[in-house]
Amino acid sequence: MNEILNYLDELYPNAYCELNYTKDYELLIAIVLSAQTTDKRVNKVTPVLFNKYKTLEELANANLEDVENIIKEIGTFKKKSTFIKEIAKSLVENYNGVVPNDRNYLETLPGVGRKTTNVFLAEYYKVPAIAVDTHVERVSKRLKIAKQTSTVKEVENSLMKKIPKERWIKTHHQLIFFGRYHCKAIKQNVDIIKKKRKKVNKMNLSNKEIIHIFGENIDYIQFRKLLQYKDTINHAYTLRNNNINYGPNLTKEEYKNNYNLLCQELNLNVNNIIRPYQQHTSNVKVINVKDKDIEINPNYLNNVDGLITNKRDIILATTNADCILFLIYDPINKVIANVHSGWRGSLNTIVTNTLTEMHETYNSNYQDIICCICPSIHKCHFEVDKDVKELFYNKFKYLKNLDDIIEKKGNKYHIDTILLNTTIMLELGLKKENIIDSGICSVCYSKYINSYRKDKNNYKLSTAIITLK
Repeated sequence: MNEILNYLDELYPNAYCELNYTKDYELLIAIVLSAQTTDKRVNKVTPVLFNKYKTLEELANANLEDVENIIKEIGTFKKKSTFIKEIAKSLVENYNGVVPNDRNYLETLPGVGRKTTNVFLAEYYKVPAIAVDTHVERVSKRLKIAKQTSTVKEVENSLMKKIPKERWIKTHHQLIFFGRYHCKAIKQNVDIIKKKRKKVNKMNLSNKEIIHIFGENIDYIQFRKLLQYKDTINHAYTLRNNNINYGPNLTKEEYKNNYNLLCQELNLNVNNIIRPYQQHTSNVKVINVKDKDIEINPNYLNNVDGLITNKRDIILATTNADCILFLIYDPINKVIANVHSGWRGSLNTIVTNTLTEMHETYNSNYQDIICCICPSIHKCHFEVDKDVKELFYNKFKYLKNLDDIIEKKGNKYHIDTILLNTTIMLELGLKKENIIDSGICSVCYSKYINSYRKDKNNYKLSTAIITLK
């Protein structure tokens, strides 16, 4: 059990309740509404509901059909509309509109059973509890924390017995996250905790910014920031595993077969992948094409290193073995970009070109844009001679932090292209919290990340993909 808890801490150190609320009764009603639907759908209707009925008294006296119309997007909305009015009326009459810290009373409310009570008390009053929903039940049984034949109450008892009481609330949220994003009802994702036990020789690269996914055929990472938008985008960056290669010098059939393994993990269509040649330019291209033009290394993407689109189901792909790959997303205008930036791309500010194109073509606001930096060579290993150093110095000598970007070590110079690109993006207007570096140097972690500097002529390529759903 300790192994499972430790791994959940690595995956989801800050798991939380994804229902939005500002008041005690808003939380309780949101939990009731979440039965047989997603938190995302609930979060769409509750602002409308609570904006129209600003108090419990108003909600108790609301017209039933009006409530039904507001929440009709979620499952069993007619029954839930009645529950809402009855809950509001009971709270007003019995507790002056306050939701009490009283398990016995809460479980008597319509639509509020033990699970809903556990969620509410744990979230609002921080009462130690473990609520067993479909995710928690499924994960607990697949991990053999509980028997396959266990009832919901028996699953809850097993969890409470095996998990320290002081971390019941935390583990409850972590199990929900794990069930939603990895151990899904349809077994497309192999149970990565069990796979971790089998792959004891593999290091888990998860950190505060990324999650390491141990797939059935491919290991890959995903950014926690982008996973906040999992309903609108999908993404991944592949690790060095099982000799799967994304270049160079592969046939189109080999490319497709290898990409298909990744697409199977993510439930994507391999025929929707488009990838540029990547010749270390600063050129970016907006993709707005017909299906027949979507392919790997099409001729019209010669001399292109960055792709942008607002079209759904087009999978933008790039590759690297030390170079920087940027996965970029504008959640407001639903625009994505995937950019390859070697040192020449960084020198010629391809990331600026990409962001400017997004702003001019799609009216993207720089402050809304999220940019994630995949594993790449870091300053500790990006060593150059004076000629390259001079190119960077002359281009960026206006930067106040240039001494931090370029550092002389002996007869060589070390350049921090991560800091350089971050500085450029901040100057352009991106928010600091929206620029996320994986924190992984491809050379330092060359056992797990493809690296040209480490492997020389035997190098292989990793790929980064991003797509709008």
